Amino acid sequence: MTERIFKKVAEIFKKTPSSSWIIFFIVLIGIFLRTYNFHDWLRFSMDQSRDAMIISNALEGKSELPLLGPLAGGTDFHLGPAYYYFSFLSATLFGNYPDKMAYPSLIFSILSMPLLYLFMKEYFSGKISLILTAIMSVSYFAVINSRFSSNPNLTPFFVLLFLYSFSKLISGQNKNSIWWSVLVGLSLGIGIQLHATLLIIMPVCAVIFFAYFLKRSSLPALKHILVALLIFMTVNVTQIISEMRTNRKNTRQFFSGLTEKSGGKNSMINNISNILSCQFKANASIISSTQEIENCSKGIDFNIKTGSKELYDDIKNRILRRTTYSLNISFVLIFSLVGYFLAIYYFRKDKDAKKRIFLGMFLVFNSVSLLVMLPIANYLYVGYFIILLFVPFVFLGLWLKFLEEKFQIKGKRIGLCLVTVLVILSVWSDVKAAYLNDQGLDNSSENTDFREIKNVSDFILKNSLSEKIIYLSGENKYLDRYSRPVEYMISRQNKKLVIIDASQLGDGNIPSKFVFFIKNRGTSDIINNRPVDGYETISSCRFYAVDISVLKNNAK
Repeated sequence: MTERIFKKVAEIFKKTPSSSWIIFFIVLIGIFLRTYNFHDWLRFSMDQSRDAMIISNALEGKSELPLLGPLAGGTDFHLGPAYYYFSFLSATLFGNYPDKMAYPSLIFSILSMPLLYLFMKEYFSGKISLILTAIMSVSYFAVINSRFSSNPNLTPFFVLLFLYSFSKLISGQNKNSIWWSVLVGLSLGIGIQLHATLLIIMPVCAVIFFAYFLKRSSLPALKHILVALLIFMTVNVTQIISEMRTNRKNTRQFFSGLTEKSGGKNSMINNISNILSCQFKANASIISSTQEIENCSKGIDFNIKTGSKELYDDIKNRILRRTTYSLNISFVLIFSLVGYFLAIYYFRKDKDAKKRIFLGMFLVFNSVSLLVMLPIANYLYVGYFIILLFVPFVFLGLWLKFLEEKFQIKGKRIGLCLVTVLVILSVWSDVKAAYLNDQGLDNSSENTDFREIKNVSDFILKNSLSEKIIYLSGENKYLDRYSRPVEYMISRQNKKLVIIDASQLGDGNIPSKFVFFIKNRGTSDIINNRPVDGYETISSCRFYAVDISVLKNNAK
């Protein structure tokens, strides 16, 4: 019996292509990087705690799941609710807790790896496709965006699914082509709910792709369009209901937000320059994990002296710092400029219809995306380009293809060296980030992880005794960053958190004589430190980024 089982296993191993085993191990590495200490190192800041509160209230029956999703950044326009529904489903299956609600970001990031491989195989060889997938599995940009809950983190998967399904639908003549229409409708319907820019980008691209499909396909194209449209409408039914109930209020907010965001004073040439430099920086950051300024809308600083200090201030040696910055700028510019050139070159050169469809869709989606983002060029940051996560991988694939065709053996060696450097840079960034997380250095006035929030909340709960209303004050920037996540954790114990501005502590209007005070982690003794006049510190605790104290009002 045992021998028979071993023989069957051996047969399976023999029949399974080596590429399948390689992609399996590549994904396994990606899973490890994305899941290691997921609970403790989960980013849990203001937006995540807001969304967690909505999901928890729905799970506990305190409120219904909303018909609309999160607010688009800096506007009153609500995205679709798909992200909330994914989080709700995850919390229902795995538990009503923030890390469980973040599983959709994690799961779709993992699924994006094999999907990228399948998508790249539409154009590149299996070997190049494996290389590109391997780099994605260790890319710091891809890894870090899988480790917290946020609607844009799901976009790489659904954008890839949208493009892959369309490429199969347009180029395929098989009996199962109707299922590609279903996937087109599903990816389109969910994708537009995840990022405000995709609300325009994906429908515009869908119209262009379907127009081409109608022109060249021998399949009953109208049927496929109707199927995709039906699926699209089905997954957006809650938004339709909301618009009917509110007389298209959210639609009006969308156009209002678009007008407000596009109010920059820069000329069209400056906007084009900003958006291209932003994408070039994002491409470099995604493919090589090189350090880039998050706010990329101000363009590339060609002043080596000032630019190197801003980006690589941690490198103390001036020559090394400036050399590193110069190499960074060179890579940012050369990689994307050559990538664009090669995409257009091969689109014109390739005779294979399937390959031309791939590059044509790639160029159309990228071009439409940049045009849509043009009005908001003054507000862009590197994270916006998560919707174009696949772009630098296509560019790199074209680089490797060109080097191999042009220089043969030497080209392969050059390509191998390039890939090795990119993998080393990405792994180094992943290791560095892991060290910072382990030491708690990722916590600051800009970011908090779940471990820090839980520890702070546990300290407050332990020292609040039977109090149902807890008062929290502190330094403004830390109060702003920590208050909402702590409020969520406190509310799970049926207690209410009230935020008090530090300037009001001496007014005597606070009903309780005890106040919790949060501030930047100091170097002095915590107990003897008196952050507020008239208050005595009776208990304190020092965490990674903050000190928190229990203050007693001596006048009460």
